[in-house]
Amino acid sequence: VDIDWEFPASKTQGENFYQIIKGLRAALDDKATALGQNYKYFLTAALPAGPANYAFLDLAKINQRLDMFNL
Repeated sequence: VDIDWEFPASKTQGENFYQIIKGLRAALDDKATALGQNYKYFLTAALPAGPANYAFLDLAKINQRLDMFNL
């Protein structure tokens, strides 16, 4: 699954973006477990380049949930 939200423009939107990623990561992991699969579904997101563009994103938290960033 690839998330393409261009781009969170406030602290609230940044937190909402993280909550979506967090929920999707949990759902994908739960689905793999329920199906007895021993692999991980990929979760990626398109993220903006440049400090002014990612100012409202908590990259440390997001990094814990995503498999890859697309810039």
